[in-house]
Amino acid sequence: MGGSSAGVWLAALAASISAGAAVVAALQASRQASTAAQKLKFDLFSERLRVWEAINQAIEDRQDVIAAMRSTGIEERDGGEARRRLWHLRRQMMFLFPEEVQACLDRTEAALQDFTMTAANSGNHPVEPGPERAASVIAQSDAFASKNMQLYQIRDELLFLVRPHMEQFVRPDVRPTILGRIRWAYRWVWGRA
Repeated sequence: MGGSSAGVWLAALAASISAGAAVVAALQASRQASTAAQKLKFDLFSERLRVWEAINQAIEDRQDVIAAMRSTGIEERDGGEARRRLWHLRRQMMFLFPEEVQACLDRTEAALQDFTMTAANSGNHPVEPGPERAASVIAQSDAFASKNMQLYQIRDELLFLVRPHMEQFVRPDVRPTILGRIRWAYRWVWGRA
């Protein structure tokens, strides 16, 4: 009887070791899946950030070209490069951001067109000095400033729409510690203006 109880104990020990090894393997697989998911999120965040920074630079470059056109009267001093880069980046953003961001980019393009027309017309005023010329210059300057402000407001709206899609990848890395959770909650509550 002593030999058979040792066999039972050995079988039970082998079964518990096998179960323990299965649990360890499952935990390892879970960690690997979690790491892969975090890497995927980070890669998407990195691509979104790269395209976001590039489109902001392209919009600023286009604004600079338009502003220079106001003083020189010559459109597309850069040969249309800023416009082509902006269109190229808009196509990239189609795959990385939802439709409301695309709609805002459409409004940004329309505002850039309005800004272009205002800048192109800013040199058209009466030749003779006098009150009519002064009134024309002031009106055109006000129109230019108004279109420029409209463009900045649309860019703020674009930032507001893009921000949640960027933050969704950052928050899990901030929250693991108590201090990180407190900071995240503070930013979430007080960061909204």
